[in-house]
Amino acid sequence: MLARNIDQAISELEEEVYEYSHLLFVIIAGKHFGFSEDKSFMKGQHVYIEKTRSDHIVEKFIVLLNRFCDYKVSPSVITKVYKSLRLT
Repeated sequence: MLARNIDQAISELEEEVYEYSHLLFVIIAGKHFGFSEDKSFMKGQHVYIEKTRSDHIVEKFIVLLNRFCDYKVSPSVITKVYKSLRLT
């Protein structure tokens, strides 16, 4: 799934995540051997991250925020979660 159009994947997955009010975040991770340019972008409140480690493993993450979660957290907590996952 992480090899296809990321915008489309996020759009499809967010609708499924919204069905589960007990989930605040869903993180989908994948990796493969190779080289890639490090990148990340936001789509709404969701984020896509792609980075290559020093051992040539490309890691890819889709982080989906469930805006319909029953458990409310402050925007600063959400920001800290995103910053912890960013490219370094």
